[in-house]
Amino acid sequence: MTDDWPLRAWGVHMAQAQVNDGIDPDPSPRFKNMMEEIGFINVREQPLQWALGSWPKGKREKLIGRIMVDNCIQACRPAGLALFTKRLGWTVEQVEEFMPAVERDIRNAKRLYYTQM
Repeated sequence: MTDDWPLRAWGVHMAQAQVNDGIDPDPSPRFKNMMEEIGFINVREQPLQWALGSWPKGKREKLIGRIMVDNCIQACRPAGLALFTKRLGWTVEQVEEFMPAVERDIRNAKRLYYTQM
């Protein structure tokens, strides 16, 4: 993923907006320790990579990829509207102008995106 790809730019802006709001943009590396600190034992991490799109092999993986596209399309615009306007000083118009490129990028079958779960 390069810096000029719209989904990458959305992620960078989202992380900055979260930091500006006092939210840790990537708490998952601490989850195991958090679980152990509250008393869970034998906590096992199992990192997964879920595709964004139906490009991977396997029926299950393709289904997950299609669901991930739907989830991202439904979540990116409202999250951007909330955090970009409140924490980055964007106008609603700026977010609305930015989001179609992000949504096209999410749907772009040539981009083999995945997310670490």
